[in-house]
Amino acid sequence: MHFTKVQISELMRKHTEKENGLHDLMEIMLSSMMMLMGSVAMEHKVFDRLLPNITCDKTLFPD
Repeated sequence: MHFTKVQISELMRKHTEKENGLHDLMEIMLSSMMMLMGSVAMEHKVFDRLLPNITCDKTLFPD
């Protein structure tokens, strides 16, 4: 299911009007950001840059 920016904005506006709505939205945004950061950190490209004393585990990331 895909939403437009206007639809998402309207849903967020309506949700913030509910009791604890803003708190709920902040929790959703925080958990989404953490999941995104975790998935980006696990990408193989992250290990391609040179870092001192850190090597790429070839069993986890074979070429």
